[in-house]
Amino acid sequence: MAKKISKGISTEKPKKRKTDGPSIEVRYPESFNILYANNTNLMMSNWDLMMDFGMLQPEMPGIDKGKISVLVHTRVIMSPQHAKKFLIKALDLIKSYEKDFGEIHADPQEK
Repeated sequence: MAKKISKGISTEKPKKRKTDGPSIEVRYPESFNILYANNTNLMMSNWDLMMDFGMLQPEMPGIDKGKISVLVHTRVIMSPQHAKKFLIKALDLIKSYEKDFGEIHADPQEK
């Protein structure tokens, strides 16, 4: 049975996913981290998509006043094929969310 923890995230026993091939068991290590990102940077080569995730930092010592700093905490690298599957799944999840809660505006000023 799933146990609810902070931020609406649940911990549960590993699940087996059904695929066209062998089943896949998804497991999380004890040291699994959850990080929030409000800034991303995407880069593409012929072989990989690289996604940097970070946090916008308010004025920090050593940074010119009026400039915004980004602290990048995670880089995810995947093949173009995996990136496309990721995009398709993300779009499906966003469509489902919008069906339940209404349109998401990329710019909060738009409504």
